[in-house]
Amino acid sequence: MWSTLKIELLYWPGTGFATRCEAEHALIRYLDGWYNPRRIQARLGGLSPDEYEDDYRRAQRDADR
Repeated sequence: MWSTLKIELLYWPGTGFATRCEAEHALIRYLDGWYNPRRIQARLGGLSPDEYEDDYRRAQRDADR
């Protein structure tokens, strides 16, 4: 995870932080907004957590019909 974080957040062109607080907020936005919900996961069959949950909800709705 740390190498991904460095490549996708810290080493991205034009990325810089004026304060530690600014860097912490960027890290939280990255983790909560991209890394955790949207990155594909092998254990979820190559889906992101968001896609997996959408498929699960869709299957539940179809089963209720």
